[in-house]
Amino acid sequence: MQRRILELAHQAALLAGDIRLAYVETTASDRLLGIAKENQASAQRLFALAESRLEAAAGTVIDVNLAQLEFLVTEVALRDAELAAGEARRKLLLLLGLDSRDARPVLVELSDEGSFPLLPLEALEQLALVRRLDVRASEEAVRQATAEVERQGGLSLRTIDVGIAAEKDGDWSLGPGIQVELPLFDQNQAQVAKAREALAQREMILVAVRLSVMQEVNSALARADASWDALAIYREQILTRSADTLAKARESYQLGKTTILPALEAQRQLLAARSAYAQRLLQAATALSDLERATGTPRETLLTKHLEQVGR
Repeated sequence: MQRRILELAHQAALLAGDIRLAYVETTASDRLLGIAKENQASAQRLFALAESRLEAAAGTVIDVNLAQLEFLVTEVALRDAELAAGEARRKLLLLLGLDSRDARPVLVELSDEGSFPLLPLEALEQLALVRRLDVRASEEAVRQATAEVERQGGLSLRTIDVGIAAEKDGDWSLGPGIQVELPLFDQNQAQVAKAREALAQREMILVAVRLSVMQEVNSALARADASWDALAIYREQILTRSADTLAKARESYQLGKTTILPALEAQRQLLAARSAYAQRLLQAATALSDLERATGTPRETLLTKHLEQVGR
């Protein structure tokens, strides 16, 4: 019963992990939708600038067409982002058991303030081996198998003690006492061997589960570190430089110093950088959720233990 309880609790923990991941995907999709709207507005401003320059006889029809094509591309991207955001939210509501027509929960957006303080790999592995319910279920299975080996071994030691025996064969008579193992020929060897084989299988399964857990923790930690590092580069460097480049390219085009091509290229780079940043944010949040799942520990507890370790 204890093993079954642990298995069911593990399934519940997996469901909670799926819900958290669906939340991450939903909030990331909402952010991507917001970026798609910003991109459309940016492309519309460049299109309007090209039209105004054409009306002032300072631009060309080619500039207007190029700007309009870029605007139409952002229109399509906006439609795709709306569809993706809707699908992600419906998936989350389904996992929560809510009707999408009646329930519209307000979700807090993903934080991009910086990386999450994480424990070192060895500490995370030990935490996972202690807290993961599938590990505990496998350990419970080994204990059960060990108890079964001991039980089957005990069955082969049953004996019968007979002291002075009284028998009636015509007249009463007394005979010598004897000690006999029962049964005489079956010492339960087959059941003992079967129990030992089951124990060996359970022990191998436990070893495999522990190795799998440590590999999951290692992989999730590596993804989390890489994702947050890349996110910092996008936030502190790529987005800032791309926005500055676009502003200067628009100003040069508006003053007639350059054609529209540099402005279009700078705009594409900024749009791509924004989308990539949102994707990186999703990857970082997903990696953190994977680390929660791998360690069997919510991020709030991971943060607390990290602070405890730093304090020591």
